[in-house]
Parts: sequence; structure tokens; C-alpha cells
Amino acid sequence: MPGPTTRVYQGNWVISSFEVEASVRGQPGVLECAVFAVTSEIADTEEEVMIAVAPDSDGDLDVDALFRSLLNQ
Repeated sequence: MPGPTTRVYQGNWVISSFEVEASVRGQPGVLECAVFAVTSEIADTEEEVMIAVAPDSDGDLDVDALFRSLLNQ
């Protein structure tokens, strides 16, 4: 059963942490992840999305490929 969904507000966008986590977990090399909002260092009124990722036991997580894949979704 999924946990509660965090809504991250970034400008006019509302981002579902649950949906982002599902996308990240489906990537090669990812065992687990958590998505959460952090206050922007540039504008105190904005939030940015932070993703913490635990690699799988193989340790073959390609962070650049993960980032590129998420940008294309």
C-alpha cells in the first residue's frame, strides 16, 4: 500500500512525490528512493525537488543516465 503523497509546489506546477518515486524505482540500479521538497537557496518562496536514491546491491547506478531519463518523462 503506498504511503501518503507529498505535493511539491514549484511555480505553477504541483508535483506528486508518489509518481516521481514510482518513476525512479523503475530505473536500472535503483533499490529505493524518497522524493521531498527543499526550500530553494535562490528564492525562499520556492521549493525544489530532492530525490534520495539507494542503489541496488550491484551498485551499478548510473546517476547521469537516471537524471536524463527523468528529464524525458
